[in-house]
Amino acid sequence: MLIIAFVAFLLGVQATVLITARVRSITFIKSVHTIAFVPLSGLLFVLVYEAVTGNITSVTWIAVGVFLAQGVLLLANNGRCPLTKYAEELGSTHGQVTDFFFPKWFADHVFQVYGALFFLSLVLLVVRVLR
Repeated sequence: MLIIAFVAFLLGVQATVLITARVRSITFIKSVHTIAFVPLSGLLFVLVYEAVTGNITSVTWIAVGVFLAQGVLLLANNGRCPLTKYAEELGSTHGQVTDFFFPKWFADHVFQVYGALFFLSLVLLVVRVLR
């Protein structure tokens, strides 16, 4: 029984080392960043669509809340995603995930473009709600 417990312990240690190595890899960080970025992009475009068409649903308000929370997170981190900072600490020359999807000139300005889309959608949404 003691041998089985010892083997299980060694396997647990080895699994922990493998998991820790993967979590501390730039590829893992960029994958997590991508998994967050893609649905947030979709949610932004849903918000833009609903603000433009005036079709205000609960998804509209969820999107507003999510993007306001994201804005607070970015402000708290000097305008940078915490995952970007973590990827750079692991040796990435830049922690951007948007360069997987967009040309460099757009990837470098994704916060400005997405921020402008959110702000314009929010203004249009306020106008529609106050009517």
